[in-house]
Amino acid sequence: MPATNQVQPLILRGSHAEREARAEKLVKLFVKFISDNVDLLVQVREDFLAKPATETIMGCSTFTQYCQTVLHYSESHIRRLIAGRNPATAIHDGSKNRKVLDEDSDDGPTTCVDLLNRPNGFVSRCDDPVLRALALEQARLIDLAYVAETSEEKFEHCLGAATLEGQIVNHIWDAAREHREDDGWPE
Repeated sequence: MPATNQVQPLILRGSHAEREARAEKLVKLFVKFISDNVDLLVQVREDFLAKPATETIMGCSTFTQYCQTVLHYSESHIRRLIAGRNPATAIHDGSKNRKVLDEDSDDGPTTCVDLLNRPNGFVSRCDDPVLRALALEQARLIDLAYVAETSEEKFEHCLGAATLEGQIVNHIWDAAREHREDDGWPE
């Protein structure tokens, strides 16, 4: 039988066979020419979103599984390739559930000092009064740097916070050294 008379299977638009064929075609083209086939990649991504939950494409039930087992790339790499064209962003809007805190609201801490003072936070759990005082002062300086009006003020507050970081580390080392000596460990 001549090669020109081969009958091609009928692929119905939106059918399982069509999705399967596109996914296979992408696999063949993917390794060398992925940047030339972003349109097909986006279309296969859409196929995974449109298919019934029980259906698989090339043996994969999810696009993540398809990326990893068939294309041998991470889904995050593929998402970067189709950035701005990913059909999943219309369905899964990550910013939808984010909550914007009002500065005047009572929904949570608004400053570094507030974070340290929250219930069961650092201040309530720290048994070392010197460490607690150093950390609170550092948090106060960071808060001041955040609201500073000039770059010089901001620099001074950040420099003070950085200096306190050194003092905090030294205090922790000194406390550890004292504890070790109290337990009879050699220096």
